[in-house]
Formats: sequence, structure tokens, C-alpha cells
Amino acid sequence: MVAKLQLPSLDIENFFKKGYFPKELPPNFNAIQYADNLENLAALNQDKILDKYDTKPIILNVPKSSNRRRNLNIPNPHSYFKGVKIVLDNLDEFRDKNSKINSFQNPLTDLENNIINSVYDPNLAPKLSNDEVAFLESKGLSYRLKTDIARFFPSIYTHSIPWIFRGKRHGKLMKRDNHWANKLDEALRNMQGQETTGILIGPTLFAIVAESLNNKIDIEITEAFNIEFGKNFWSGSRYVDDMIFYLSTDNKCKKALQIVSTILEKYKLEINSTKTEIETAPFIFEQHWKSEIKSNEPSDLNNVKELLNYLNICLYWAKKKKNEVSNPLLYGLKVLENNKQKDFWNNIKPFILQSIFVEPNCIPSCTKILINNKSNLSAEDKNHIKEMLYFKILDEAGLQHDYEVLWYFYTLISLDIKFEKDLLEKILNFKRPLIVLAVFTAIKSKNVKEKIKFPEHVLDEIESKDSFVNEWWLCAYEFYKDDFLALNFKRVPKLFFEMKKHKISFINNNS
Repeated sequence: MVAKLQLPSLDIENFFKKGYFPKELPPNFNAIQYADNLENLAALNQDKILDKYDTKPIILNVPKSSNRRRNLNIPNPHSYFKGVKIVLDNLDEFRDKNSKINSFQNPLTDLENNIINSVYDPNLAPKLSNDEVAFLESKGLSYRLKTDIARFFPSIYTHSIPWIFRGKRHGKLMKRDNHWANKLDEALRNMQGQETTGILIGPTLFAIVAESLNNKIDIEITEAFNIEFGKNFWSGSRYVDDMIFYLSTDNKCKKALQIVSTILEKYKLEINSTKTEIETAPFIFEQHWKSEIKSNEPSDLNNVKELLNYLNICLYWAKKKKNEVSNPLLYGLKVLENNKQKDFWNNIKPFILQSIFVEPNCIPSCTKILINNKSNLSAEDKNHIKEMLYFKILDEAGLQHDYEVLWYFYTLISLDIKFEKDLLEKILNFKRPLIVLAVFTAIKSKNVKEKIKFPEHVLDEIESKDSFVNEWWLCAYEFYKDDFLALNFKRVPKLFFEMKKHKISFINNNS
């Protein structure tokens, strides 16, 4: 069950422009300037001083649902470059491992903003969910097994990566030789302080590695299922680590689960029992809330009655699904993002101001609507937004919720709302790299009237001898590049010296 795909040509610039910073960050964080200067920096990415150190990533704490969160990562650019280079030098191996028939995710292709669905029709991929794809391939089988891998990315054993390409037995025997897969294992560990359990979440490089491992597992599941059930008597689909299988009986579903679990154990992975279920036909493959929201989309966004009815349905389902990962409110907001008419803003205003304060996953969409309606905002609107966001920033900073703080800062900067000294100095005391960078973005935007005093314990972290290789690397570099606060850096690697020379920044408030 292997389907070769023609994947687009890739280059290292795309890994930085489109696959470096987590997409959950506000757009003023990007690696475009770094990518555009890679030709000037290529030799320095072999910096021997940096090679001596295990780098640590910046942690970005993001919401999954109203009461669940996860950590995403921003690796040191030097370490990320080395890992990407290994993948690109061995791209044919990854093309092969990322082209199996029962997955419709392809991170290599995602870099080109083109999701390939290798299960069904590639042209339908953006329109179909994993449930829908699996249903179309279900062969009329009347039992469905749904499961996923428990804590997938945080559980991947980095030493298992060579097993994908060399086989487990050979990979273990030859784990110290000069094979490129061993070098990739080392490069990934160098991005996360030599940790062997888990890989980083966020950048595309890690999605490619994870998908290659999943495809190796897919092959083993396919072979085992064909022997156990017969090639024509089962079907399956997978998106990342979410798996759906169709079989003919309840017992066969239980046997399938046992097979999957045994195969995962070989790679030190486990089934997520809380998300495992066996269902019988007839099957529902789209949640009712999605169908209802879609069928009630207003034909005219300026029609108050239609708009209020639509918002009411979105809010009803948002309340019903409050603690789930699916987010009806976010789904509904996408329809509203691009309207800029004043009547529309006046009608939508209460909804947007409530959503941005209570639903963290909706902040980017709400921010886009606010920016698009910037000319429609009254002075009273701006004062209300400022007061509410000040309260939320203090609250979220205290909870170490970097995502919310960064987005609230981006919203205030984009709306040209001034920051108060008191707020900025209070949140600096939380000593979080991304919160310090949020304050830095505000100062760079010239939306701060008074001089801000940075706490000594924060400056000590930024000036330390390891600051360019630990989780403070982005703060250290941006402060160094701008000669901000005239800090005395203990050690500046040549790569970062050259980046400063080329005026490269990872923060651009005009994005």
C-alpha cells in the first residue's frame, strides 16, 4: 500500500520562512530576514563554538481547549539549520517515507502551502476531514475503530529515528556509526538539551520526522492487518497520530487495537486509551455543530437579524463544547474576518470584545477583525479594549500564558494603543523570555511614552555566558542587535555577530 507522490522541490529558506516559528505566534514574529540571508550565513552555521553547546528551545505555552494547554517550541536557529540540512541532504529518503497511502498529511508538501491527501483525491484534501476520508474508503464495513497515540511528540524516542531508515535491529547495532540518520538523532537532541525522550513541537522539521516514523508504523500495521484480516476486509486512514480503521466485527476491531498497540510498543509509544472507541454503523463523520453553523452562515453580514442568529448558534455550541479541543466559536469567526463595513462592526462589536477576552483560541481571528475595522473604532472602543487587555495581560502573564500575552500585545500595537509603564514593569518580573520579548516589541513600536526599567534578574539572564544557546537566545540576540540597554554580553557567537551585521531581526511589527 505505497503510493509515490511527486513532491515539490524544497530549499532551506522555506524551512525558515514557512516552517520555523510556530504558526500560533503573532505575525510580527517571523524568520523571513534570516531566510533571505542564509547564503551569507551558511558558513557561520558551522560555527565550532556553537557546536560545543547543547542548545535549548524557547517554550511557547498555548491553549488546546478552554482547560487544556501544551508547549510549542522555537529552537535555536543554528541547531535548526543543522537538522534541516541533514533532511535536505537526504530528501529522497524522506520523500519515500512521507508518501504512504493511508496518511493524508504531508509536512514536506505543507511547506508549499499545499496539503496532499494521499488516501483519496489530492484535490479534495483541504475540504475533507480524516473522518470523511476514512468513510469514503470504508468499503461498506460496519465497525469503526478510532484511536490515537498518547502524547505523541513528547513520547518519540530520538534514538528510534535511525530505526525508521535502517530497521530497528540494524539501527541499534550501528547506532554509533557515521550514518546520516544517527547524525539527525544527534541534531534533534542538540536542539533540546540532549533529551532523548520527545521531540520539539511546532517547527516543520519535527513534523517531517514524526510523519516518517508514523509511515514506518503504517507499513507494519498494513502488513499485519493484511495477514490477519485479508487485504480487502479492512480499511484505514490516519492524520498525524489520529487513526481510523473500518472492519467487519467488534472482535476484529479489538484484535486490530491489539496489533496496533504491539507495533507502537516497538517504538516506545502507547495507545491513548481515553481516546479509543469502537463504533457500529451508521456512522457520523461530521459533528452536528459544524453542519448547523455552516447551514446558518449569513448571506448578508450587514443583515442584523441573520448575523445575530448566526452568532447565537456559534455561542450556543461554544458553550456546549467548552472543554473540548474542537472550537465552534473559532470555526464561526472565520466567516466574519474580512468584513470592514461600519454597520457590520457596530453589530459585531459586543461579540468580538467578549470572544477576545474569554476564548484564547479565538484571539487571532478577533485581532484580525479588530485590525480590519481599525478605522471604525471609536475612542471609547479603544479605551475599553485597552482597559480590558491590561487586566488580561497581567492575569495571563501570572499564569505563564505566553500565547495570550503576545497576541494581546500585538493587538494593542496594531491598533496604535499606548502602553503604560506600570503594566510593562509588572509583567517583566515574571522572567519569561517571550513576555520580555512582548515588552520589547511594545518599546520597538514606539507605543511606550516612558523609559522602562528592566529587573536585574532578567538582565542577568540575557547577559549570561549561555544566553545565546539557552531559552533566552532570542532576547539576547534582539537586545544585542539593537544595542538595547547597552548590555555587556559575555559571549557572542560569530553567527549572531554576522546576523547583526546584516541587520537581521526575527521581530517585525509591520508584519
